[in-house]
Amino acid sequence: MAGGIAYIAIPDKRFTFDYRRTTTDWKHVLEDFQDGAEHSREMHYLDWTRNVMRVREQDIEATASQLMQRGYSIHFHAWSANSLGAFFEKCRTELGFLFTVGDFVRNVSEVIVVLKKLPVT
Repeated sequence: MAGGIAYIAIPDKRFTFDYRRTTTDWKHVLEDFQDGAEHSREMHYLDWTRNVMRVREQDIEATASQLMQRGYSIHFHAWSANSLGAFFEKCRTELGFLFTVGDFVRNVSEVIVVLKKLPVT
């Protein structure tokens, strides 16, 4: 199928409650892509509990476990505008995804990205 547009709004961690969290790196995203995200789920909840909720160290594991059991909604990945741009570039160059970045706009607390699907040749 030719064409298609994706409009994506992603929080810039520097301007949200994610600001203390480690920026998601390419290696992590690639592992999630290849192995499925379930293997890193607990790690995300531990990171969230430690760096967003700022739970005492001795309570982090129990709190993260409770959040996971409840299916509590968190940001699993944390991006800055620069790391997000690098992510999309690696998707194109290393994974061969066929898209162009139509727009990449830094808003106050998020990044707006418009991706345009390229036809398969």
